[in-house]
Amino acid sequence: MNSPLSIIEINPDIREAVKAAGGYCPCAIEHNPDTKCICKAFREQDKPGECHCGRFEKVYAEKGERENDSNESPLLFRKD
Repeated sequence: MNSPLSIIEINPDIREAVKAAGGYCPCAIEHNPDTKCICKAFREQDKPGECHCGRFEKVYAEKGERENDSNESPLLFRKD
């Protein structure tokens, strides 16, 4: 069985593009609740990988890392 998925920010430079887009994914053509950063497609992604714009990545949580409780939002870490 795989570890739970965590979200890390791999490209913080995209924050400014998200701000300029009013909080929406900067690569989204339409602005609606599904494209608000972190977009619905990425939130519902059930395997490791990057989001469309490359700001975030889902990775398997390391053993011993703090795990997500119940229905809380996924963990968010910044990759240094």
